[in-house]
Amino acid sequence: MDLAGVATAPVPLSVHWWEIAAGLSPIAVLVAALLATYVAIKTLKQRRVSDDSSEWWRRTQWALDKAVAGDGYEKLLGLDTLNVLSTSELAREEEWLLIDTAWESVLPDELVPEDTGRKGGDGATPHHEH
Repeated sequence: MDLAGVATAPVPLSVHWWEIAAGLSPIAVLVAALLATYVAIKTLKQRRVSDDSSEWWRRTQWALDKAVAGDGYEKLLGLDTLNVLSTSELAREEEWLLIDTAWESVLPDELVPEDTGRKGGDGATPHHEH
């Protein structure tokens, strides 16, 4: 059969928007999954830091109680624990001030460093670096 003489109708090349959207839907699902994974990882990291900070503060409260209210061994244990906790990066400026105040309240005047403000210094904190 010879089709050379038969007229053929042109095929429309128009593509509807929903056909394009249907073709892109797997990519959209992948992008949404990646975004959800990123948000979940950031949330877990933030929760871990928050939990670590809460635990640091719980330990610091315990050490402060021992250092201020205790006598002899308990006071020494509290101060040593504060010394260890003061090396943590979890503390904020206000918490450093609390630790320094506890140190100053239990140390005799002759042992308080000159730069603490208790002896007329500049108020700098002696037990940690900012």
